[in-house]
Amino acid sequence: MATPRIRQATVDDVDAIARCWHTNYQDQQNVSTLPPALLEKRTLAAFAARAAARVEHTVVADGDGVVGFAVALPDGNEMEQLFVDARARGGGAAGALLAAAEARLPGPTLFLVAVPENARAIRFYEKHGWVRAGRVTYDAEVEAGVAFPLRLLRLEKTRAPPAR
Repeated sequence: MATPRIRQATVDDVDAIARCWHTNYQDQQNVSTLPPALLEKRTLAAFAARAAARVEHTVVADGDGVVGFAVALPDGNEMEQLFVDARARGGGAAGALLAAAEARLPGPTLFLVAVPENARAIRFYEKHGWVRAGRVTYDAEVEAGVAFPLRLLRLEKTRAPPAR
């Protein structure tokens, strides 16, 4: 597959983002470590609702359709989600999505959380300059206004201030 084009998500992408998220959630999150009560809430409809609510903060990798996406929440400088379909892995989509999402975050210190057992994802982030900042309790949204507390690994990335 050719390197996908990174672009701003639109409302027309919500269904494709939800399918990508739902399909790749188990693989990329190593859900065997996540509580069954949370997994029950991770339906295609739930991912569609979350994708719709975040579309303005989302970039997609477009390569014959949406093959990946990243969500960057500027209010908290959080790199919230990054998922790439298996068919697009190894072609640079994840790194390009990460860079595009990071560029949207305004602060000097960015953060994300990862399932501690997801060694592949953690290696990827560390390769891109993120460092482990310890374990935290993170409230994973399961529906609007309802969260599920998880014990996750926090990673941070500190950017150098702009040169004068």
